[in-house]
Amino acid sequence: MFSERTFYAVVLAIVVVGGISIGAAFDFAASNPQKASSLTSTTLNLIIVPSGWYANKTIAHDQPAFVVVAPNGSLESSASIQLPSHELITLTIVDYDSYGLSPNLGINGTSNDSTYAKVTGTVGGSEYVYNGTNVNVTLPTNTSNNISIPSGFAVTDFPWIGNSTGGYDIAHTFTIYDSSAIFLNLPSPGMSTLHAQFYLNQTGSFLWQCYVPCGNGNAGWGGAMSTTGWMAGTITVS
Repeated sequence: MFSERTFYAVVLAIVVVGGISIGAAFDFAASNPQKASSLTSTTLNLIIVPSGWYANKTIAHDQPAFVVVAPNGSLESSASIQLPSHELITLTIVDYDSYGLSPNLGINGTSNDSTYAKVTGTVGGSEYVYNGTNVNVTLPTNTSNNISIPSGFAVTDFPWIGNSTGGYDIAHTFTIYDSSAIFLNLPSPGMSTLHAQFYLNQTGSFLWQCYVPCGNGNAGWGGAMSTTGWMAGTITVS
């Protein structure tokens, strides 16, 4: 689905966040610049920053956050993202957070809903993972420790790893939904680059959320998990 030229365009750009160099997806399709906060396009590029400074009256420590990469290379808030309806959208997520087993997925920190371990809503029913060699080690359907360029590693779901004390090899999800349906669910194994293509054929305002508890307190659903522009936000489709 993704050409070698496209892949190298995705990983070429470098963004500096807090003195840390971050390789990010800038220009996935030069003729269709990405939709950041106010531009209409068919390309959305996100990075997951592992150590954003989160502070309020009760807590002050590092937490992960999704950030939008704007066409000019600057980083913008993910609190409100606008996307076009009835157009093919190419999404790239560069995840710099560390990976590990996540025993709980779902709407609260104690649930274990395998729905969020599955790729949902994409063209072809898959996402394409690059650089995530840990995925190759844990997924039994793959026998190689090397991601194939340009095809990437097509993933449809992430299995439970280990015994009852194990978990899913997922660091975060990017999930678009409303009260009645999940339109898109992309699990990220961490330390990886994801490619996916999808359509949003309903207009309106929807929510996006990470469904791997990665905040603080409340079984991991506090802090970043419940704060817009960190692990949650809105998607406006028009």
